[in-house]
Amino acid sequence: MYGSVGAESEDEHSDVDPVFLVTDEAFDAIDGELRPMFDRLCEKIVLWWPEGINSMGLGIKNYAILFDNGGGLLQYDMTIMKQSSLAGPYARGLLVGVTLEQILFDHTGAIRAAVDAFVPDKVSPEHLVWMIGRFWVYAYIHIKYLLRGDVLKLRYAQQMLFESHIVALEALNPHWSWSWWPLGAKHAAAPESRRALLDYFGAADRDGIQAAFFREIDAFSRDAKAACEAVGADYPQAVEAEIRGCMRKALRI
Repeated sequence: MYGSVGAESEDEHSDVDPVFLVTDEAFDAIDGELRPMFDRLCEKIVLWWPEGINSMGLGIKNYAILFDNGGGLLQYDMTIMKQSSLAGPYARGLLVGVTLEQILFDHTGAIRAAVDAFVPDKVSPEHLVWMIGRFWVYAYIHIKYLLRGDVLKLRYAQQMLFESHIVALEALNPHWSWSWWPLGAKHAAAPESRRALLDYFGAADRDGIQAAFFREIDAFSRDAKAACEAVGADYPQAVEAEIRGCMRKALRI
C-alpha cells in the first residue's frame, strides 16, 4: 500500500494508492479487468484517467479513478506493474521509503527482495556541478526579465532555479529518492530548505518575484555548497560572486 495510507499518515482527505505486482503473462488480462471491476463495485465512475506512463511500454500502468460514493467524490489511484518492471527505473520511485509493513501480501517474496535490495540513486558530482551552473545562468537571465518586468518569462526562469535547487537537495540527501520532489522535501530536507523551496511558487508579479529571488539565491548557495562538500565537488564561488555583482549593479541594490 503506497501513499499516505501505506505510511499510516492518512486523514479524511487522503485517497487510496494500492500497487499490485503481477506476473508478466497476466498483466494485460488484469489490466483489461480493472475498469469492469470498478464499474461493478462503484455507484458511478465520474472519471477514469490513465496516466501518461501507460503508453510507454514500461510494464506499469496507473489509473486515477474518481467515483461517486453516496453523493461524495472519492479517489483510488490504482497501479499495476509487471514483475519484470521491478528492475526498471520507474519502480525505484515506488520502492523508496517503503517498509515491510506496507506489503499486504507477497507470496513469492519478490516485493520483499526488491525492498531489501533497494538503494536510492545518487547525484553524480558532474551532474550537480552542471545544475549549479544552470542555476547561475538563469539567475543572470533574471536580471533582464526583472528590468523588463516580463512576468511570464520570470516564472519560467523561476522554474529553472527551482529544479536546480531540488538537485542540490537530492545530492545533499541521497538516502531518499526525489522522483517526486514533495516527498523528498517532506522526508529528507532540512526545515529551512523546505521553507526556501516555497519561495519559488510565491508571487506572480515583478516586485514579488524580485523580493523572493534574493532569498532564493541565498538559500540555494547554502544548500549547493553543502551538496558539493558532500559529493566532493568544487563549488563555483567565483561564478556566484560575478553574477551577484552584476545583479547589484543592474538592479541598483
